[in-house]
Amino acid sequence: MRDTALLWLGAFVRVVLTGIWDGVWELIFEGVGYAEEQWEDQSERKKKYVMGLVMDYVDDNKDLGFVRRKAVELFLSRVIDGVIKAIQDELGDNWVEAAKEYQKELAGLLPFIK
Repeated sequence: MRDTALLWLGAFVRVVLTGIWDGVWELIFEGVGYAEEQWEDQSERKKKYVMGLVMDYVDDNKDLGFVRRKAVELFLSRVIDGVIKAIQDELGDNWVEAAKEYQKELAGLLPFIK
């Protein structure tokens, strides 16, 4: 069920994210990496920081209406949750590799994610 919801949501925001997804994904990696270093046990603070960073980038590059912006926020929220969870599950190992594995899983579901 979660995969189906992510597919529908991803299909809706694809128009908005196409052309900027690589930059979004790069910011997610950078933001989560920074947040992991700054706030070890504060998942909500990490997520809030990364969401702000990424949404600022999206807002600077796309003119979104209310519905599209909310859809992008919801989609990115799910993606960021997955990256943070992958990192937390793999703490002690290389978190970048864990996040890349999550990216591959997403790419299998959503073709515009490389």
